[in-house]
Amino acid sequence: MASQDHTEHTSHSNPGMSETVFNLAMNSDGLSTLTSNINTQIASSVNTLTANVNTQLTNMRTLTSALKAEIEYATTVNRCRHIYDDKYSSFPTITFGTNELQICIHGMRSSPGQFLLQFNEAEKHNLKHPGSIKIFAPPVVKAGLEELEICGDAIYAQICPHLDLITRLNIKIVILGISNGGRIGLYLYAKIFESHPTAQLYFSPLGSPIQGTYLADFAEKTGVYKMTAYRSCPEVLSELKRSNDIYQQLLKRCQKDPNFQSRTRCYVSTKDILIYPHDCGILEGHDNQIVNDVLHNGLVLKYAKEQIQWCISLIDS
Repeated sequence: MASQDHTEHTSHSNPGMSETVFNLAMNSDGLSTLTSNINTQIASSVNTLTANVNTQLTNMRTLTSALKAEIEYATTVNRCRHIYDDKYSSFPTITFGTNELQICIHGMRSSPGQFLLQFNEAEKHNLKHPGSIKIFAPPVVKAGLEELEICGDAIYAQICPHLDLITRLNIKIVILGISNGGRIGLYLYAKIFESHPTAQLYFSPLGSPIQGTYLADFAEKTGVYKMTAYRSCPEVLSELKRSNDIYQQLLKRCQKDPNFQSRTRCYVSTKDILIYPHDCGILEGHDNQIVNDVLHNGLVLKYAKEQIQWCISLIDS
């Protein structure tokens, strides 16, 4: 009987032991899976954190570089611009050897010398090709603190007497604008095309509110403009608003030129808070050079040479 009991006990205990071993095995697999999932999540979190840190570091480096460009602009271009203010303020003599006329329109509260970097590049070209590029960089009425039509018409009046000759000689007219100068340049493009539709016109604004800017809407709505130069010319601020339809009207006039889209190049920075949002400074479907490494004035410092190289490339096109 003892032997039989022992046999029965053994036979009943084996299934239990097998189940225990099975459960342990199952628990072991579950533990491995859990450990694997935890490791995966940790690795994913570490990778995400690393990516975020790298992004922030990149943004900090970009911002630091952009701020340095603003300081360099202030200590070079802005400090020295007055030396160049009168250099090309008179309309140049157009000759048979002239290939291109560059009309340079400076920004708000600035002066023609703001184009000194562009002047230097154009002059280098003229050393090899004397007289090829002629430059006209007039001062803008009240340094731009005047209504668009008044500023544009004053410049057009100086150009108009020469347009017949320029058109007859097939000389390219490249209108360059910095900041507010691009806004005036857009007006000039429309004005010249309407009077001389066969003129070979080109347009390149640099950090320009060619479709207004929401910053102007904000300044007017909050009254902040009263602490700026715009307090004496609120009508100019009103023109600068993104909500002003003056730009749509101008674009419609420019678009009557079938070559308008293929003859423009716009430069704008996504970090330029004065042109906000940045698509205020571009034209849809045109050659838009959108950068993110500079602020407002840094565009002039870093992209003036590239802008003029584009202008020079037009001579042989």
